[in-house]
Amino acid sequence: MLVEISCDLFNQKTIKFHRGLNIVTGTELGANSIGKTLFLLIIDFIFGGTDYLKEIKPAHSVLGHHKFEFSFQFGKEIFTFCRGTQNSNEILKVNYETGELNSISLDDYKQFLKDNYLGNFDLSFRKATSLLSRIPRKKNISNPSDPLANHGDSNHQKSITTLFKLFEKFNDLEDIRYQIEKLEDDKKLYNISKKRGELTISNKQELIDGKKQLEVILNEIDALLVNEKITTSIEFSKDTVEKINKKNELVAKKNILYIQLTKINNLFFNRAKNISEKLNLLSCYIDGVNKEKIEKINKFHDDISSHMKSYQKKHKDNIVIQINKILGEIKKTNNEIEQSLNLKNNLSEIKDKLIKLIEQKQSLEKNIINFEAYQNIRPNLAKLEEDELKKFEDIKKSINKELSDEIYELSKLVFDSFIEFPKFEINNKRSYYYGLVNDTGTGRGFASLIIFDIALLSLTKLPYLIHDSILFDSIENITTEKLLFCYSNNKQSFIAIDKIKNFTKEAKDFIEEKTVISLSKEQKLFKFDWNQQENQNG
Repeated sequence: MLVEISCDLFNQKTIKFHRGLNIVTGTELGANSIGKTLFLLIIDFIFGGTDYLKEIKPAHSVLGHHKFEFSFQFGKEIFTFCRGTQNSNEILKVNYETGELNSISLDDYKQFLKDNYLGNFDLSFRKATSLLSRIPRKKNISNPSDPLANHGDSNHQKSITTLFKLFEKFNDLEDIRYQIEKLEDDKKLYNISKKRGELTISNKQELIDGKKQLEVILNEIDALLVNEKITTSIEFSKDTVEKINKKNELVAKKNILYIQLTKINNLFFNRAKNISEKLNLLSCYIDGVNKEKIEKINKFHDDISSHMKSYQKKHKDNIVIQINKILGEIKKTNNEIEQSLNLKNNLSEIKDKLIKLIEQKQSLEKNIINFEAYQNIRPNLAKLEEDELKKFEDIKKSINKELSDEIYELSKLVFDSFIEFPKFEINNKRSYYYGLVNDTGTGRGFASLIIFDIALLSLTKLPYLIHDSILFDSIENITTEKLLFCYSNNKQSFIAIDKIKNFTKEAKDFIEEKTVISLSKEQKLFKFDWNQQENQNG
């Protein structure tokens, strides 16, 4: 858990935390610019976030660059780090016993947090934890009925996938999806080989004829090998079969690599007309087209995609190298087969016939196997898609029940029994519902959002949540009090709250017990007055 944060610019230099609920309190009038939200952003910064640096008026633009020293406790061991605003992608690991400072990257630091908080988990640390960090800068508090929208992204299909991963139920579904994609690739490979004329069997009648022809060829091969006069060619024929098998395997690998190469070319290297040509054409039909602005936007997107293109070009070059290597091996294998024809000249004619029969046999067997496999693709795909749907329904039912039960139990503690409780339900792969069927009030909506977060924190490996005071602004005092007692006692919750004057004594005592820092106009988060310091800098 997070133990403490220190900063030389804080009024309260070191702020210590405890297990369970940690509260930062504001004033009775809900004063702004005292540091409540900023402090929650700093906590998010400590957990590997970057939004603290992206504020409209970031702290370092007013106070100058600064750093935070902070400690975590995992088991009995304390780990201390330092992260600053200037080189925020570099984290210093502090060892007070030896006096050593070891620099690690931000990615390595986030991996450290994941290893200690989540262990073997199917989501990155930030992807998992940022969902429950509800601070205005993160844009995930605007719609309480869409609690899985992360950073304002309201794609329900992505949200449901993330939810499945949070409940550690996605792997089985992913395994089925992998098998489906493999069959679809096999289908594409078959069609490509067919277009190239490499396959001669394309219907059931041709399959029957091919099997009859294969039987005739096998009988001819047996007749040649049984002949006592050419028993010395038996080893030769086995060696040739091995070489032909090797050649066929190499050709199959080559075809798969060609498919990958085609995908890359289609995705990144089939360029459309130059943008300026399109803009000139557009200008002919629409007056006032801001070509300069559109070209800037296009350049921005080109800059983003250039990084992907660079990676894909390396991948393409690697595939081309592999194809050339395989072509060389195919040529070498062909030469070995050719050389074997020069052995035992006295049996040359018989060997030529035997080689021809073996090649026909290999070709027919390949065509028969490929066509039968192709015939099985459609029913196998249908079966896998049915299995995928059933598995999805099973997982959906399980998560719906777990979340709904937990939300119901929390709602009983917060709302009156005669009031409708919030409901959660995954409808299908692309849609879920959360909220109140007959209630659109803002206060009830945010109370339901808080309940959802507490339920998700309780049911998954998620280690903490962050709730800004804006979530409580429209909620009635009595409801807010009940919500406070619902926050987990085992996992850390960091919340900001103000205007507690009219709370009950029990609630006030509870808030006082859980408060880690109290902020006001007189006692702000930083030593320097935010507005005055900005005016001086200006």
